[in-house]
Amino acid sequence: MRIERDQARVAVLICAGAVVFAVGAWWPQYRREQALGRRIALAQQEIQNDDGPSADLAGLARQVADLQSTLDASAQHLSQPDELAEALKYLSARMEALHLTDQQIVTGSLRSEPHYAILPLTLQFRASFPSAFALVKEIESMPRLARVVRLSLANDASRTDRPVAVSLEMELFFTPTPTARQEGKP
Repeated sequence: MRIERDQARVAVLICAGAVVFAVGAWWPQYRREQALGRRIALAQQEIQNDDGPSADLAGLARQVADLQSTLDASAQHLSQPDELAEALKYLSARMEALHLTDQQIVTGSLRSEPHYAILPLTLQFRASFPSAFALVKEIESMPRLARVVRLSLANDASRTDRPVAVSLEMELFFTPTPTARQEGKP
């Protein structure tokens, strides 16, 4: 049996195609698979030898527990919405007890944040400086989370025997109701 010229060319082309396929497609893919296999083996070995991330997580867990215990031990808390009237009554009663005159409590517009809400208050009154300072100390030591934003004192410099006019701006923090949290309102 004799191989003709065309059959020889086809056989050479098939062999050349197989070589091109091997060099162009199979060999690079084979090398890539081998490199990935080495990287996987190295990563598995590092995981077995490394305690770092688990130690870091344990440290973070301790920090969270410490912060939670500090928060639990804190005397101040976020008021619930139904405690706001109680807080306003407390402020009014303290102002009366300190013998402040011309008292006025003005509430501002509620500001809502994702996890808390703020009720701005402006307290205006006339009092001696020690009485005004005593009220500020009382506000800062309230069991509810509150912050004095601004304190303005005005007095007639020629009349030191008269009480000072005080304007105290503060913020009372509280947790919004669950439905308001979903709606984005306090």
